[in-house]
Amino acid sequence: MSRPGGRKRWRVALGLCAALALLFGALYLARPRSATALRPLIDLRYAGTRWVDAPTLAQWLAREPESLPLLLDVREPEEFAVSHLRGARRVPPNLADVTTLHIEPGATVVVYCSVGLRSAALFARLRAGGARNVYNLLGGIFEWANQGRPLYRGATRAYRVHPYDRLWGTLIRPERSD
Repeated sequence: MSRPGGRKRWRVALGLCAALALLFGALYLARPRSATALRPLIDLRYAGTRWVDAPTLAQWLAREPESLPLLLDVREPEEFAVSHLRGARRVPPNLADVTTLHIEPGATVVVYCSVGLRSAALFARLRAGGARNVYNLLGGIFEWANQGRPLYRGATRAYRVHPYDRLWGTLIRPERSD
């Protein structure tokens, strides 16, 4: 003998399972396939972020030494130790007082992190602190590396990037991931 309402509960449970399966499937299909795909989400959180793409930054870095942009790497020490852009200074992601960076007035500053989120937060703090010529690297160091652009560990050439974690690391080409 079946209990009253048992079939109804079974159908509701089955419907919930189907809905969850569809939701997880949609999330899987909607996951970003590249670090640059995160730009709209970052722009929602940090409206007004000015971006520079990797090819443009590469052109800027080919200039005369006195006109090079200041590169600020907004990642943790263990990430920076694996690789970074040549000449970059590491800045703690949670740096609150940007005046401690002693940025020259009028200097061109490019901030970057793994994908652009932590650097967008620093971008916003720099702009609030009066810096005007600041850019966030589109796609961060992941996109830079995926395009085969040069990475360094100090003055030594490097070929891998710290993946931050397993999820974010999926945005780096396997041959570039540490």
